[in-house]
Amino acid sequence: MLILDATTKSLEVKLAGAVSANELPVTAHYTDITTTLYTPGSNDTQTNGATAVTIVAAPGASTQRHVESISVYNADTAAATVTIQLNNNSTLRIITKVTMQAGEQLFYEDGMGWQIIDANGAVIRRTNVSDTAYASSWDGVTTIAPSKNAVYDQMILQMLKNGSNLAIGSDADGDMYYRASSKLARLAKGDAKALLGMDDAQVPAYRKLMVSDAGIMTNAYQPAFLVTPASDQTDIAINENVDVVWGTKVFDTGGNFASNIFTAPVTGVYHFDVLLDLEDFDSAIGVLFVYIVVTGRNFRFKMSGNHVAADTDYTSVAFGVTVKLSATNTAMVRVFQSGGTAQLDITTNSYFSGFLIG
Repeated sequence: MLILDATTKSLEVKLAGAVSANELPVTAHYTDITTTLYTPGSNDTQTNGATAVTIVAAPGASTQRHVESISVYNADTAAATVTIQLNNNSTLRIITKVTMQAGEQLFYEDGMGWQIIDANGAVIRRTNVSDTAYASSWDGVTTIAPSKNAVYDQMILQMLKNGSNLAIGSDADGDMYYRASSKLARLAKGDAKALLGMDDAQVPAYRKLMVSDAGIMTNAYQPAFLVTPASDQTDIAINENVDVVWGTKVFDTGGNFASNIFTAPVTGVYHFDVLLDLEDFDSAIGVLFVYIVVTGRNFRFKMSGNHVAADTDYTSVAFGVTVKLSATNTAMVRVFQSGGTAQLDITTNSYFSGFLIG
């Protein structure tokens, strides 16, 4: 959590130098908290080369400013080194400093921390190794700069041989190594394929699943997503279904979310969560329905106008569901307001997330 708790503290952004063509747009969302008020706010600006620009100003007296999200998008045509820093009465503290390629986004979300996201919404894991492809026979020792794939293969192989917790991996020849009871064993390429039921074209799939000695499995390709609105969706129409618009992908592993809809890539059990941060809630409405709509079924949260005694500036709805979907089935979020005035707003603090359980 990033908190500005003094009138001398602010957050700034700066670059390592001048841009090639375009400055980088920056947005920030925050909430001011006092003993009596809870007030959301936002700011949008852009970088100014190596000159620091304030992205979240200092709060007022007796106020804590809780920073909820920061986005810096590299709209330039070249890589940019971005520094986010705390300015406390002219004393500067670097919070994060990263280099982004053109089209990438530095994103901070309260509770998730800092991430770099590529143009497809995928979270990037960086490496300083050259992309230039050299001989796949690189042994992990010589000084020749290999490709990233060769590094990855050798990291797995060397860690397996040296007693790492990694339990399975393959070398450049397609031979598979696994560790059990602290002993290294090897399956030749043909045997490994027979064991896993794969053909030559599928051998690289060995790299996709990792299992630790404790039995913990990780899969970088497991479908998962988190999306938020790019802007407030205001004055929701009454007496009709309204689809919630999700304009910002925090991440979308597998690229299965598009046009406000998640499409299941495989048959399985999925879990979805939605939180709608609402403003200008009309106490005169009959009922407000919030749906997670999946193929063949709707799951809903119901709130009546009696929820509040009078019109209220802020309220929220949150719920989740676990459901089995077939491949190509879809999931989305929809609202329906019965009666009242078309004044309800869905703010950018809302989110929709989901993942494949198995």
